[in-house]
Amino acid sequence: MRRRVGLLTGTFDPVHLGHVALARAAMGACDLREVWFLVNPAPGHKTGVVPAADRVAMVQLALEGERRMREGDPDDVGVVRHRMADFDRLTGAYPGTEFVFIVGADVLAAMARWEDQEPVLERARFAVARRAGAPEAAMDSRLQVQVFEVAEHAAASSRVVQGQLAAGERPSELDPRVLAYIRERGLYVGVAQAVPDDAAGIAAVQHEAWLATYPNEALGIPRAAIEERVKGFRSPERIAKWRDIIGNHEEYVVVAKDDHRVVGFGCGKRREDGVGEVTALYILSRYHGTGAAHRLMEAVMGWLEGVSEVRVEVASYNARAIAFYERYGFGLTGETSSSDVIPTVFMRHAKLPIS
Repeated sequence: MRRRVGLLTGTFDPVHLGHVALARAAMGACDLREVWFLVNPAPGHKTGVVPAADRVAMVQLALEGERRMREGDPDDVGVVRHRMADFDRLTGAYPGTEFVFIVGADVLAAMARWEDQEPVLERARFAVARRAGAPEAAMDSRLQVQVFEVAEHAAASSRVVQGQLAAGERPSELDPRVLAYIRERGLYVGVAQAVPDDAAGIAAVQHEAWLATYPNEALGIPRAAIEERVKGFRSPERIAKWRDIIGNHEEYVVVAKDDHRVVGFGCGKRREDGVGEVTALYILSRYHGTGAAHRLMEAVMGWLEGVSEVRVEVASYNARAIAFYERYGFGLTGETSSSDVIPTVFMRHAKLPIS
């Protein structure tokens, strides 16, 4: 008899107790020998997602002690998305295994967005989770489906967990080991509009970020020159200026906080000519790669919605920042500046023609 293995695919941003409960219920109801959690490394429909390595590590922690669950497949064949190329690669590597996709009814309802929809419908098997007491959902008659009920942790949601973490709360739907990892790595920091009391934290982040980012001996920009430039960044006068900017709403200022400490900030400004500007976006080095910068950027861009165009000035040698803005649709305009210690280039939102 062929063994049956469940495939639970997703972003797992972050993995929570509901995912494990779902896998456990599917094993019991659908006669699955194991469940493999397959982390989507690069979900194209989402931005600001925590790096894949962190999401994989969290899944591994959440499954410690679960003898019939594992992260990934044993031979590391690759992530399975809902497309036939990946599915064929997996079935070819494990010819004695019958695979069953574990999904929610909402996932099947979105089948129109799946790649290679027809072959998947014809050949894949599905274990479809339904909350206890919920009405049956209409399904395509071609589907090979087994419906099962989930009661434990059925309301758990990664989005809700993210919101609780951002608010500094301790989510009840997180495994303590996963929560400890999140705290250690500084993941899911909270993002909110700044208040005047954030001024000193903003000044400290800008000071540290400049020292970490802008010295470049090869370009003749020694650390001493940047140290001289940032001397007054944490002065009482500078902090008072930040308080005024925030309090008088001269610019939109948003902060990222980890355990109530400012670890990053972003600023947006609407000019009188209808042009928007991203005037600042800084995050402490430790929080690079956590998704915090993306959440700051999304907040600023959301506030600038409706302007005729959005511009940003970036250090010409800051390849990381240039690539970051390009992900949001910005392109280089060809304009440069060298009025400060740091040579800069200008970028403009690429939805508009660049002349």
